[in-house]
Amino acid sequence: MADIRDTDESPTRPPSLEDGGDPPDLSPDTGPDDPLEGGLPDDPADGYETRYDPTRDDSLVCVIVDAVATAAGCDPLEVEPLYDCLDPEALEGLFAPRRSAEARAGSVSFPIHDHVVTVVDGDRVRVEPGEWRERHA
Repeated sequence: MADIRDTDESPTRPPSLEDGGDPPDLSPDTGPDDPLEGGLPDDPADGYETRYDPTRDDSLVCVIVDAVATAAGCDPLEVEPLYDCLDPEALEGLFAPRRSAEARAGSVSFPIHDHVVTVVDGDRVRVEPGEWRERHA
């Protein structure tokens, strides 16, 4: 039978901010060639950029809608449906992983919710304020 002793020792726990510990580093890993290095722009007029990781994210369409909502400062449910601008299944198909595991290359731009969205190589989503005609005149 195990020997159970009553002790005053408390279990060890990591230091917290309350204990004067340092906050954990929650910043994303960025490399020297990473376009997200330096963080996101402070001014929404500069646009918003994020990454899409098919192994982690639900879908490219969800990432796009979330990015537009972030850039517009609204709830994702307030963003007009993506299918009003283009065929979401076709967009997903353009950037779907290849059987050879070779990365997709190319970009697609389209207007939505008073912004212009550009998907680059299927893993970067850039949202810039403005009308389509202003950007592509």
